[in-house]
Amino acid sequence: MKFLYAFCLALSACLSFSASAADNITAVAAKINDPVTSGVRSTKYEEPLDVALKEAKLGEVTGGGNSVNKKGEIEWAGVDIEINDLQKGIPLIRQKLLELGAPKGSLLEYKAGGKKIVVPVQ
Repeated sequence: MKFLYAFCLALSACLSFSASAADNITAVAAKINDPVTSGVRSTKYEEPLDVALKEAKLGEVTGGGNSVNKKGEIEWAGVDIEINDLQKGIPLIRQKLLELGAPKGSLLEYKAGGKKIVVPVQ
């Protein structure tokens, strides 16, 4: 019985830590004005951005996709990102996307204080 109690107590502490850490995570959507295929998007934008975020301990890339028009043509590439510090993460993402060649018209979108924020990459 003591083991079960200790296990539940430890689990509770773990869950509390995870919940508070998750509260600081901000989802950021990068809309990159570049009509690249999924494979190119991954190697050109997702992988290098993921490395930069992880090295800085600011977050990670969680996915990506493409916007396709009615003709089936790719219009822009999207990269899904989670960061743990808006003040440091947004400038790093912007700088890295510029280095990677994100064209004019590329945007970052996220919510802060209950409001949608849109930031141009350039």
